[in-house]
Amino acid sequence: MFFINYKYFYDITDVVSIILLANLRLLYQANICTKFYFYFYSISFIIIF
Repeated sequence: MFFINYKYFYDITDVVSIILLANLRLLYQANICTKFYFYFYSISFIIIF
């Protein structure tokens, strides 16, 4: 039951979570403009999807 729910949830957010986590890890090592860039990227990413 848990596996089914987890699978269903992960099918929806698989690519999005992987991309966001990768970009967060890269942006966390950047400068102070990280937050603004991440907000802009997340908003544009939501608009694309």
